[in-house]
Amino acid sequence: MCKSILVSDNQTIVRKGIVSILKNDFTELKIDENDEPKLLLKKLEENKHSLVIVDYLQYQDSDKLLKSLQKLSPQLKVLIVSQDDDVEKIKEVIQLGVEGFLTRHCETEEMVNAVRRILQGKRFFCQTITDRLLEFESEKEEIDTKLSKRELEILTLVAKGKTTNEIAQKLFISVHTVNSHRKNMLKKLGLKSPIELVTYAMDKGLVS
Repeated sequence: MCKSILVSDNQTIVRKGIVSILKNDFTELKIDENDEPKLLLKKLEENKHSLVIVDYLQYQDSDKLLKSLQKLSPQLKVLIVSQDDDVEKIKEVIQLGVEGFLTRHCETEEMVNAVRRILQGKRFFCQTITDRLLEFESEKEEIDTKLSKRELEILTLVAKGKTTNEIAQKLFISVHTVNSHRKNMLKKLGLKSPIELVTYAMDKGLVS
């Protein structure tokens, strides 16, 4: 059976651009389009495509979408092409089992390589995504080596806007202990104020 691809994106320029790239390099493949996110699953049910290219940001519940795609057909491969820059979310999506992930700024060659490798049964992540994930893990490791587990818990809660009293109640510790941890974190991280502490936590991806 001839392999086919469904490019699903409600942004015409993006969708047509991807289709143009694929038709130029994969003349033997059947390439269909979908411009209405709500119709994606229906179109995949009607035509047994080998690969679907989609941006999960067009769906309110991205996890539900990806799980539905997996249930639809064990043979269906999923390539994400997204402008999402939330590394935590990107990690979650990859862990759900998609075969590939590209940013909308990736090179044409990466798009072609991604499709080729995925149709061969392999996985592909563009260089930008790979770099972001490596940088994210490196930053998390750096924080872990500087701060204790308890300090990380408190730092995350501080970054989420919790007061000292709220943190103390949530972690079942005294206000004095929370303040001591905050002072220790400032010293360890070379920061001077609670605001810098919050900024640091956000920069390191502890809170979105």
